Amino acid sequence: MLRIGDMEIKGLLIDLDGTVYEKDNLIPGIKETIQWIKDKNIPFKFCTNTTRKTTKEIQNKLIELGITIDIDNIISAPHAAIEYCRYKSYKSIEVFVQEKKMLNEFNEFIINNNDPEAIILGDLGSGFTYDLLTRIFKKLKAGSDLIAMHKNRFWITKGGLSLDLGPFVSALEYATDRSAIVVGKPNPDFFKMAIKDWDISPENIMMIGDDIEIDIKGAQNCNIKGGLVKTGKYDQVKVNSTGIKPDCIFS
Repeated sequence: MLRIGDMEIKGLLIDLDGTVYEKDNLIPGIKETIQWIKDKNIPFKFCTNTTRKTTKEIQNKLIELGITIDIDNIISAPHAAIEYCRYKSYKSIEVFVQEKKMLNEFNEFIINNNDPEAIILGDLGSGFTYDLLTRIFKKLKAGSDLIAMHKNRFWITKGGLSLDLGPFVSALEYATDRSAIVVGKPNPDFFKMAIKDWDISPENIMMIGDDIEIDIKGAQNCNIKGGLVKTGKYDQVKVNSTGIKPDCIFS
């Protein structure tokens, strides 16, 4: 158990990009922190909205950075998208992701580029063009469901701040006058899926991340504590403007 103030924390959910690493470099102190968590036998999972890497690739990246981790300790937005497709019993889908190898994660479904039951949308970076958005728009108007792996506003790349998936999802929502199903953080089902194997009450679990809305508020909406780190996309002005109060802040 981990005691933070008057909080008894028995399980941890930990964001990756901006919290564990930034621009492919570990955040100072994180390696020792993860080892300490392991030594204390505190259950933990890395929770990420990334759609650019498979779970195995995320595991390999962490190992390369010096953090040995079991693949079961990682839950990602694509994982949540697959679970949702199973829940909806979709047979045919179309998946838009930047890394084509991600398509292998969805190999239990028929990939249909003409009239899919659902369109699964991940980050495409510069691949988001007017023509592509128009093609997706037409399929949504024809009846396809829109499943967004997440709706993050922006992320930090080696070149600085860059638009993430969220702005493009919002454009399609506005054009079609329909809401997308967002399966990654801050969807409550994402957090529930992450802790379903733990016999721990949500109020004794903390989500640690750098995004005040996606990580902190998303967790708090599930009665999970939110610990904000001052790394990654942390911005005190942004924190103040949201009115969201983290349960604690880590420097």
